[in-house]
Amino acid sequence: MSGVLEETLKLLKATTPTTITIKTTIENDSGILGDPTQIEQIIMNLCTNAVHAMKERGGVLDIRLSRVTISPPEAKLHGLEPGPYARLIVRDTGIGIPPHLVDKVFDPFFTTKDPGEGTGVSFR
Repeated sequence: MSGVLEETLKLLKATTPTTITIKTTIENDSGILGDPTQIEQIIMNLCTNAVHAMKERGGVLDIRLSRVTISPPEAKLHGLEPGPYARLIVRDTGIGIPPHLVDKVFDPFFTTKDPGEGTGVSFR
């Protein structure tokens, strides 16, 4: 996964305003087995949304990839199997999501962007 992350970040850096700093921490290769195209799309969508949230004021986009081990109690709490996992953190210093929209962030095609600005349906 680290290779996919590094390649995706190269594309992202080429289109990101200079007012936004991109920080990355890749602890080690996570060993994720998955479709690289889908992983790239997830990373690109998360980062593009973060950049969009900071485009007027600038800020920091922080991307971290690490390997973690989920203990049996943690696994049960989250409905997972215990064992090794990859943790991808995408964090930004943008304005955040208004509380009344948090429940919609995983709705397909949801966006707060103005018409013509994004690929979703505007809810502004």
